[in-house]
Amino acid sequence: MSKDDTSSHTAEESHDDHEQDKQIDMIEANGPWYTFPIINSLPDDIEVSAIESYDEHVYIGTTSGEILHYFEIEFGNYLLVSRTNFDDRTDKEQPSVNKIIILPKIEKACILSDSEVVLFLLPEMAPVPNVKRMKGVNDVILRNLPKNDDNKFQNKYELLLFRDENIRNLTITENEFKEREILDYKFIETGQCHNTTVMTSKLNNYELLNLKYGQVI
Repeated sequence: MSKDDTSSHTAEESHDDHEQDKQIDMIEANGPWYTFPIINSLPDDIEVSAIESYDEHVYIGTTSGEILHYFEIEFGNYLLVSRTNFDDRTDKEQPSVNKIIILPKIEKACILSDSEVVLFLLPEMAPVPNVKRMKGVNDVILRNLPKNDDNKFQNKYELLLFRDENIRNLTITENEFKEREILDYKFIETGQCHNTTVMTSKLNNYELLNLKYGQVI
């Protein structure tokens, strides 16, 4: 390696170290939490409503129905790759993006907006073609299955769709997007799942449900 090559390599390392030092300098400590910026300049015309990440990609949902896709081209430097509308229709006001669920094993994302669930491709964040929208959904959550089932569900995800009339089990694989089991629990607005137990918000109360036995705990 020549002297010039060595100097160039050293300069690049110094630049990278400097960028990392700048990130560290911007870390703010608040009790047990540490916060620091990863994207310093968002568009002025958006209001963030949801955010998720996948490898070097960051996806930001907005209150105006857009999904912004950022890619980290180098450490601490994110490039805005695309701005996608959740709904391509232009004859109505775009609703807020409520939730983004990343499904990395099948390179897809499940997105909830205006009571509709749509499947998107990763990493480009484009709608999966020829897949119907799930409508009338209050919330959607990833079903947390026991770890000893990991091999069985290696390329498969199960989610729960909360509707006013029931809860539905949604199965997503590389080639499948289907509602299966219907659970007779009504007016569930949102919830969190652990194994077969779900804590749900219902009207002005909460309930613990056992999905295995179909009972309210």
